[in-house]
Amino acid sequence: MADEEILHRLDLIQAQLAFTPQPDQARETSRADEVIAAILDETGQRVASPELQKRVGQKAKTSARTARDRLPELVGRCVLAVRGAERRAEYRRAGLV
Repeated sequence: MADEEILHRLDLIQAQLAFTPQPDQARETSRADEVIAAILDETGQRVASPELQKRVGQKAKTSARTARDRLPELVGRCVLAVRGAERRAEYRRAGLV
C-alpha cells in the first residue's frame, strides 16, 4: 500500500471520528437520491466508469449520462475515490459515507 493511500485512509478515519453526526446526515441525504444510492451500491469494489454508468442507469432506471454527471460531485465530497482519468477511470466507495 502506498504511503499516499495510507494517509488518505487516515484522513477519512479522522473525519469520521471528528464529524460523526455529519456523515450520518450525509449518508441519509445520499441514500434518498436513487442515482447516488445506486452508485454507492455498485462501488463496493473498484469498477470501471463505463460499466458503473451502465449498471447505475439500469438500477436507477435513468440514463448512463445522469450517473456520469453525479460522479464528479461524489468524488469532490470524498464519497467516492477515483483512480485513473476520464474513460479509464475506476471508482469505489471511499468509506466516509
